[in-house]
Amino acid sequence: MNTTKRRFQIESIIVKSNVLERVKRSEETGDPKKYVEIDPDLDTASLIEHRETLDAAVQRANEIYQRDCVEMSRSCWGIVTVQEERYVQPYEEYPQVWDWEPVGESIEVS
Repeated sequence: MNTTKRRFQIESIIVKSNVLERVKRSEETGDPKKYVEIDPDLDTASLIEHRETLDAAVQRANEIYQRDCVEMSRSCWGIVTVQEERYVQPYEEYPQVWDWEPVGESIEVS
């Protein structure tokens, strides 16, 4: 397998704006019957960016954390992750197929 290329993926999982509006209205009324459950599969979106170096990725992850978690309060989990990826040939029998594959542990910015 060839692993010459690498990049760092930055991911922030946010709650969709229409759901945030329902949550805000629910909190304003204070009515427990109108409590809004957030479904991670339906009510969220993944925002993904890539950088060439770890330092650049961590710097951008901190900026995204400040925006999504602190300023806009729209983060689903309160973290932004950075994951190293390598460009590899995952199947020896199919040398024309290339894909990005995660490497090692992800870094959580919180």
